Amino acid sequence: MSITLQLILVSLRVIAIPGPDILIIVSTSLTADRGPGLQTILDTSLAMLIQLACAGRLPTNRPNASKVG
Repeated sequence: MSITLQLILVSLRVIAIPGPDILIIVSTSLTADRGPGLQTILDTSLAMLIQLACAGRLPTNRPNASKVG
């Protein structure tokens, strides 16, 4: 099996498995109501934005990481 096909299969498998955020949102929406479910979506999205902002500020080991292009 080629490496490209393996990468595609692994990528599809990762996409198909819901992450912890989705499980929390679904369980909150089912046990509570629509309002708490929407609040959970907002909270997890905000947390993801904070994580991405922090990850963007981490130093890298690449020599020309700040140069684009």
